[in-house]
Amino acid sequence: MYPAVSSRVLSFFICRTVSGTSYLVADFELECYNSEWYQYLPVALVGLLLYPLGIPTVRATCLESMSELRPTRFVVVVVLVR
Repeated sequence: MYPAVSSRVLSFFICRTVSGTSYLVADFELECYNSEWYQYLPVALVGLLLYPLGIPTVRATCLESMSELRPTRFVVVVVLVR
């Protein structure tokens, strides 16, 4: 799911110019950098922050905090039962 959503979010920013007009590569019926494109820009930026950038950042932060909780020394306790 992560690669598919990330790819979809990032595709909003991939445009190609044809005959002087920029179009979204994902859908050549939609023009880039016009009023409609700028209307969806905030949604795409939020998606960009949440998925392609946010998920790896949160995972790295969680792993970092887990490494601080890990004991540096291992103590073996042996219990003798009679």
